[in-house]
Amino acid sequence: MHLHLAGQAPTRLHLRLAEEGHFPFGDPTSPAHDTAAALGARTLATARGRQGEAFALEGMEQALPPAHLQHPAAVDGDVDPRSCRSFQHPPHHQCEEHDAGRRGEDDDHRSLVWWCAPTFGSAKSAQYNPAPLIELRNTSHSMPPLRPFVVSGIPLFFVLLTSCGNTTPIAAKPVEYYQASTLRYEDHVYSPTVHTVQFFKKGFELAPPITDLEGQEPLVLRFDDLQPDMENLSYTLVHCTANWEPSDLMTGQYISGAMSDYIPAGRQSYNTLQPFIQYELEVPNQMLRPTRSGNYLLKVYRGSDEEDLVLTRRMLVTEQKVNIDARVLATRDVDLRDAAQQMDLTIRHPGLYIQDPFGDVHVTLLQNMRWDDARTGLQPRFIRDNELVYDFPAQGLFMGANEFRNIDLKNIRLATRNIARITADGPGVYQAYLMPEQKRNLRVYDAQRDINGKQLVRNDLVDGDPLGADYVLVHFTQPMPEEVDGEVYVYGGISDLQCKKEYRMRWIPEERSYKASIPLKQGFIDFTYAVLKPGAKVPDLTVVEGSHYQTENDYLVLVYVTDRLQRYDRLVGFRFLNSVRN
Repeated sequence: MHLHLAGQAPTRLHLRLAEEGHFPFGDPTSPAHDTAAALGARTLATARGRQGEAFALEGMEQALPPAHLQHPAAVDGDVDPRSCRSFQHPPHHQCEEHDAGRRGEDDDHRSLVWWCAPTFGSAKSAQYNPAPLIELRNTSHSMPPLRPFVVSGIPLFFVLLTSCGNTTPIAAKPVEYYQASTLRYEDHVYSPTVHTVQFFKKGFELAPPITDLEGQEPLVLRFDDLQPDMENLSYTLVHCTANWEPSDLMTGQYISGAMSDYIPAGRQSYNTLQPFIQYELEVPNQMLRPTRSGNYLLKVYRGSDEEDLVLTRRMLVTEQKVNIDARVLATRDVDLRDAAQQMDLTIRHPGLYIQDPFGDVHVTLLQNMRWDDARTGLQPRFIRDNELVYDFPAQGLFMGANEFRNIDLKNIRLATRNIARITADGPGVYQAYLMPEQKRNLRVYDAQRDINGKQLVRNDLVDGDPLGADYVLVHFTQPMPEEVDGEVYVYGGISDLQCKKEYRMRWIPEERSYKASIPLKQGFIDFTYAVLKPGAKVPDLTVVEGSHYQTENDYLVLVYVTDRLQRYDRLVGFRFLNSVRN
């Protein structure tokens, strides 16, 4: 029997599968036959066909690649298993598969490592060192163990070959995929290949994820997965307290219908240099609806394993039972009068009996939907009939900060404001270089328009269809006279309003500036530079940007009441404010 692949020259995989003296490659004196003999690989059978054929493998752990060809990540396990598109491969490369036993581990935890190696006859084959693409560990939550198929008493192991794309994605870095995923009751992405997560009220991409318990207007969750293969994803809702901790309610007490459901199949992008699969979900829907108000965590996971997390997102379900009278005013603190904004509020609750106004009422204040700087613990200063007066609470004092910077990438054929140039040099996606701007902490207030840190995904050349919006590698540069005390981050809706390591900037002493290169999806993007000082949990937006009381900011007031009988926190009122328009 002769091994072949649609007339192509044999790859290293075929050589690995060749058993010396049983299935030679034609002439026993051929270089391919000599290499197979040198590798000492054994095989039992193979099925003819193009890439995608199934090979019967056995004893692959005894035929490891030469040590100088192994990538360190294949030994240490720091390989992104979902980033087959994360590397650029010339057309003459073929995907190969090797069972590389991990050093220091027993045979039950051997890894299945995908390699790309050139075909024989390639001009570059003699100098090419293969790099691992995907590692799938034989664990219960990733893939079932290979089961042998016995023919004439000989066990066969079938492994499927897939082809590797030749696109250079921008998001793949060596990461340990099979690490413990601890559920976080916040906006968080657990999968390294998931990007551009949006969660908004249907019909308005900039609206926060808040829906009414009675009307239950659908919220839209949309995100991109940069890996090439589509997955079966599921979702469910978790009810939380006012402080974003799991509540005492059972799942059936706050969900009507199915306790979980599958996310509709993803759709493939088109006309983009960076391929991706986009998933979209509307919730509430006919299959799953919340039945109680409060804080909810939308949890997305793979298959039916709720511990194999993909992402989590906060959402709010309200029942309007109280009236909130709130205003944004100048602070009474003279020292901060030019830099801060003060919120004052009064809550009126006719028809809603509150037994303990100090212990049962919980108020949360948000500026620009920043949950990392949520203000809680407010206590009423005066209590009247059906009225709680807070009278300039200390927690309502916010620094005004500055207007967000923004970049317009809706049309990458044009270099718009703040963009120095857009290039297509080299492989991969387009590159956008932002113009360096001086820090704004000592400058006068500039009333430029912004969308308060949000991101609007759009490609003007495809009528705004998010499937046609490509990814652009954006290069940020912020000159500074000296290195600041703390870490500088690119901050905004693009980073989930959090300080993420992928958005951390590097200090370049020779250029006296901070720099970062971040892949972003086309659209209109707001961002700012935040400084996270040592030991701090909340970033400071004023070190680089400055602060002004005139800054236009959005505020949200949330009022919760603890229902002692039903044992959960009801979200009985909310109110949006704007520092300029209200």
